[in-house]
Amino acid sequence: MTEVKKDGYELVIDGKRISLPAAIESIVQTQNTVVVLLDSEGEVESDRNIWGFTNRGSFLWEAEKVQAPSNDANCYVRIWEEEGNVWASDWKGLDYRIDIETGEQLDKKFRK
Repeated sequence: MTEVKKDGYELVIDGKRISLPAAIESIVQTQNTVVVLLDSEGEVESDRNIWGFTNRGSFLWEAEKVQAPSNDANCYVRIWEEEGNVWASDWKGLDYRIDIETGEQLDKKFRK
């Protein structure tokens, strides 16, 4: 599997350094995709703070915007892999299954 690590604002994929506009909170690696959760306080739209890359370091997508149930700001706060799927949580209590090919939200469930 491809070696992937974070170094502050840089994603490192097999030695290739990719500068990002915010610090990296966490990384989930699938067979073909590297999914990165960016700190929502960086220079990135806070509700589009999950980005996908190929295992060779090419940018693929920004995840679909978090659906805010009100006019309040909302962002993704966590990502994880479960049974081959990438999931993300927002801070308002929703979990989203993210399409690793497109960044779209495939499923949504309330966790609180």
